[in-house]
Amino acid sequence: MHSRQVSFPGGQIEPQDSGPEQTALRETEEEIGVRATDITVIGKLSNIYIPPSDFFVFPFVGAMHRRPHFQPDVHEVDMLIESPLSDIFLPASKGSVRIERQDVSFDAPCYFIGGETVWGATAIILSELEDILLSAGFDQ
Repeated sequence: MHSRQVSFPGGQIEPQDSGPEQTALRETEEEIGVRATDITVIGKLSNIYIPPSDFFVFPFVGAMHRRPHFQPDVHEVDMLIESPLSDIFLPASKGSVRIERQDVSFDAPCYFIGGETVWGATAIILSELEDILLSAGFDQ
């Protein structure tokens, strides 16, 4: 995603990557220290185009059999936000935030997770994940 914003691990596809899924796994390992070999990719969410940066996001959902041991790269990650997945379902976790960028101001839907405001592409990803889990009968 973009620097100085709340985001999931991610970055550009490198020549050694076989595709977006491999990029997601590699970036997760590089940025937060979770070994790619420990992650089972269980699904893919909708691609997102971000016009201001002319960047495509290809989100994947992964699972592990144990809680990950995080080792964030201090050059890429300021902090980790850990929160129960069920928090995305709480009414108090949803709202909107006023965004002001140069000559533009707008209200953006957001999540309030772990004391942080999550908006933009990251909020879109969380919203789609929430919808899928609700449709699948996820017990909040």
